[in-house]
Amino acid sequence: MTENFETNKRSYIEASRYFKKYLKDLAGDERFKAGIFSLTRHLYDAIITFWENDSRVEEWLDNKKEVLKTDPDIIIQKIGKPWFAQLRTRLAQMNDWHALVENMPDFDQTGDRFSEAINLFPTFIEKFYFVFYLLKLEGLHDEKERLIWRLNKMLVQTMKEVDKDNVIDFIDQLFHYLQELKAEYGSAVLDILLTVGKKVIDIDDTDQRTLIAHLESKLIHFGFETPGMVYVNEDWQLHINENHIKNIRVWLELIEYSQSEMENLLSALIVNLKLGGIFISDTDLFQREITKILNSNIAPFYKKVKQLTRIFPVYFNEIGAEGEIRKVTTTMDEIFHREDKLIHFLRKQVHTESNNTLIDLTYRIFQFWYDGNLENLKDALPQNVYTSIDKKSRWFAPIHKMVRELCRLSGTTPREVLSLEEHDFEALLSQLTYKNEEDMERLRDIRSLYAFLKEKYSFETVDIVNLLKRYSYIPDKDIEKLRTALNQQDIESSLKLIYSFMNHLKEIIFNPKPSQSWENIYHKRHIAIGIPSMYGVYREPKFEALGLTFRLERVATRLMEKVVQNINLNYISGKTLSNIYVILNYFKEGLDLDGITNQSFNSNLLMLKYSLVSQSFSFDQYINIFQFVADNVKKTLIKYFLKTYEVPLKIVIPQLFDKEGKLSDKKRLELINKVSEEFYRDTIAEAFLMQPLDNFVLKILESLRDMADNLPPDMIKEVMSYNSDL
Repeated sequence: MTENFETNKRSYIEASRYFKKYLKDLAGDERFKAGIFSLTRHLYDAIITFWENDSRVEEWLDNKKEVLKTDPDIIIQKIGKPWFAQLRTRLAQMNDWHALVENMPDFDQTGDRFSEAINLFPTFIEKFYFVFYLLKLEGLHDEKERLIWRLNKMLVQTMKEVDKDNVIDFIDQLFHYLQELKAEYGSAVLDILLTVGKKVIDIDDTDQRTLIAHLESKLIHFGFETPGMVYVNEDWQLHINENHIKNIRVWLELIEYSQSEMENLLSALIVNLKLGGIFISDTDLFQREITKILNSNIAPFYKKVKQLTRIFPVYFNEIGAEGEIRKVTTTMDEIFHREDKLIHFLRKQVHTESNNTLIDLTYRIFQFWYDGNLENLKDALPQNVYTSIDKKSRWFAPIHKMVRELCRLSGTTPREVLSLEEHDFEALLSQLTYKNEEDMERLRDIRSLYAFLKEKYSFETVDIVNLLKRYSYIPDKDIEKLRTALNQQDIESSLKLIYSFMNHLKEIIFNPKPSQSWENIYHKRHIAIGIPSMYGVYREPKFEALGLTFRLERVATRLMEKVVQNINLNYISGKTLSNIYVILNYFKEGLDLDGITNQSFNSNLLMLKYSLVSQSFSFDQYINIFQFVADNVKKTLIKYFLKTYEVPLKIVIPQLFDKEGKLSDKKRLELINKVSEEFYRDTIAEAFLMQPLDNFVLKILESLRDMADNLPPDMIKEVMSYNSDL
């Protein structure tokens, strides 16, 4: 042991408490007595040296003399040079092993003395700063989690002692300290951010909400926990950054607690989730968070709250793989008695790790059946599944032929084949020349699974009518009217019904009375692979109303796209103008429901209405009206979808894509511009009705200008005055 002491000194001193325990008997043995005493003496000398070099409390006290009120001598006597000098004197006097270990503090006892010194400071603010000093000590590394917990506990009391004029400085120092702890103690740091955030919101009584604005800025610059690398280990368990979901919850709680004061943080959360990715599992029961958001004061920022909540793939009632999803995956796996490792893995993932990534996994398996490119599945599979796949086996070779033929027969891609509705898919299957019953059933099952997963985790609803019938919010007779209108391709009646449904759902969402959820959740563990899972039901009116709204918006958007597609804009007649007015009113009504209003747009619409019965309106005036409408649409896009994200994008993009700050200023600016443009494009594409409205107005203008360039004034007048309905 003595020979190893110098090379493993740190390990020895950290294990010093075991010397007392295990050398007690040997220390009295004459054969080992001298050696053990010498080693133990060296050990305690090394402990003193380590802590004295590590702590240097005098330097810290000198640096903090402006904020500390406590007499520094009290602290120095407890854990400073005088105390270490006493220890050395005491150690020099020791000549017996038992006296040595009884009278000298070991490594852990010395650490405890430093921790106990917190109580020497009478004020919370002094204790607070001292804890951060302790967190920097190497000797207290194993105590860090406990110290951070203590820090969070004293934070509220500490902030009560901070002078109002010094709160911003205190926040800055706190974030500086937390930055150093973030990588290793992310969860505890998030707890502290929540505590300080709520306290700042409570104490900020300034007219401009200066403290809240400053805290918001610090939070955004501090960074957000992304899901990180999502992968499945050899035990088939999914691994993600556990602090990702916690970070979402902390920011959401602050946004809700601030009563809509933290709009910038809301924007930054949207940017982080859309650019950095989102991962939510069924077992996170994130439906509760949606309910909390909708029960808070969302009215002032309803549009932005919708942009945020649209991102979360949680609008379903059945938690876990229940019902049709469980049935279809089980059938698919049992066809070959669980011997196809790839499909068995898919089944287990669906049953135990329910989340939105399963949509992509299902598609990638179907794509593999088409092209046989196993490499494209590598990052989605554990190694023991990946290496078990044999492309010559009966689980791949026959179905590979069949999927190739399906794509050839339909003249479409694997994704398009997989997305076919059931009757179209069956018709295609019947045309196969090479087939067997087992693989026919597997193909039916994977198509069904893909459809069920998309319906669960996205807004791609296979049958909106049957979905609406699952809930009691809309009368059955009205739902049947919608079924009839959709079947008859009566777009006007369909839109009117959908808008009336959305209006009713909006009333539920905006009900000022907080709604209560009903939960029936069960937990179980899959014995074969030891993975805990959850299943059950979550019901709550506002949450359900929002989920139905998003799905109805998707249907309404498709209908509006058909309306725009069906109108002939090659030339614009009086009848065309009447149709344009009707269509623009459809857009207006839909945008009003979405919380988007533009008085100028409404005024220009009224002017268009007046022009339809006026004989004095000129062609140039029509061009002006639609130019004004185009400007209105542009301003609406900027106000609701673009401007609010400018600042967060400039901060978040480098955090996500230039983490180490290696890019030059020029390259960083290029990166920000490129990613921002993609973000804006996606945001507009996802916004309810904005993209089709923008395209529609631009096509009208293009047609009018084309007429002005190519037709003589007399002919233009004649065309514009023609209306077959009059």
